[in-house]
Amino acid sequence: MSGEAAEMTLRERALAGLPLEGGLVVDAHGHLGRYGVFDITASTAAEAVAVMDRVGVDVLCVSHVLSLVGDWARGNDLVAQAMQEFPGRLVGYAVVNPNHPGTIRAELDRCVEQLGMKGIKVHAGLHEYPVDGPAMIAVYEYAAEKGGLPVLGHGFNDARAMEKLSALFPTVPFIVAHSGGGYRGRPEAIIDLVAERDNLYTDVCSSLVPYGGIEALVERVGAGKVLFGSDFTWQHLTHQIGRVLLADLTEQDKWAIIGGNAARLFGLSARGGGHE
Repeated sequence: MSGEAAEMTLRERALAGLPLEGGLVVDAHGHLGRYGVFDITASTAAEAVAVMDRVGVDVLCVSHVLSLVGDWARGNDLVAQAMQEFPGRLVGYAVVNPNHPGTIRAELDRCVEQLGMKGIKVHAGLHEYPVDGPAMIAVYEYAAEKGGLPVLGHGFNDARAMEKLSALFPTVPFIVAHSGGGYRGRPEAIIDLVAERDNLYTDVCSSLVPYGGIEALVERVGAGKVLFGSDFTWQHLTHQIGRVLLADLTEQDKWAIIGGNAARLFGLSARGGGHE
């Protein structure tokens, strides 16, 4: 790589269509598998890694769609297989179904202790269960017992629930899925709470992002509380990360968002990935 290419900014690399280089890049919100109402163009681990290589993403944190809509244990198995197929490139989220509370502890233990997953994914909508229900409390208790496993939650945008949960479990990093992408710089309960609570984080994956929204989000909560997430395979890595790379932010803030913050939460290092 020429010296000129090495000195390019993240924005310049994105506009030139070059893979990102110079630091660990982590997508903290991804999936494997297909979902009927989305036009999914890539769903397997191999397809995901091919896109990651093209963009320059080192690590993708994933749960399997099957875990969210049906057989959670089988979906976890498929994530574990993908992790073995592409070591260091895919980090697994364990998924349990709160409607079957008797299975929660054993399945989380299997995923974390045996399969090596580093986080937990919950989805209040698809599981039709409130994020602060008793079975979910058991999930967060487990995350706390294990030293503060990150928990990515669809449904964490309920500020009243998260005010309670973030106080009950101060060592658990709660990632409020999709909450940052649509921010417009106006008062918003969950974003205000993220700014106030040390263990709350926002991710930026969203179907639509208002112009200037990423900049307004960073100004409100600080770059250290924002994680890049694409929602791959339901959405695509390319345009999702482009919103951060082209935003009017410092290089330092961009690197924190696209990798540094997630690396800290999940205990990742440059040795854990690589797209050379």
